[in-house]
Amino acid sequence: MDFFELSSTDIIFSLIWTWGVGVSIPLIIRYAILKKPLGKGLSITIALSQWFLMVFLSILMGSKSKTHIALTLVAFISYSILKAKSKKQ
Repeated sequence: MDFFELSSTDIIFSLIWTWGVGVSIPLIIRYAILKKPLGKGLSITIALSQWFLMVFLSILMGSKSKTHIALTLVAFISYSILKAKSKKQ
């Protein structure tokens, strides 16, 4: 399936799945549950676990991507969110 064959609904769902779900997980963990920055190792572990889970689920949903670049970008952003120190600290 080419990019140009995607419907607007497919594109909207893809954006919500990749960025909405992908970024909300670390935001919830960091700011709602733990309310403090995580260590480097735990941040990497969570970001990689999330990446593997999202790639696996994307493939199950029929993704044809070979690289999953958007999910990789979300993983780096997730790591940054989880590790970031708040300005108060």
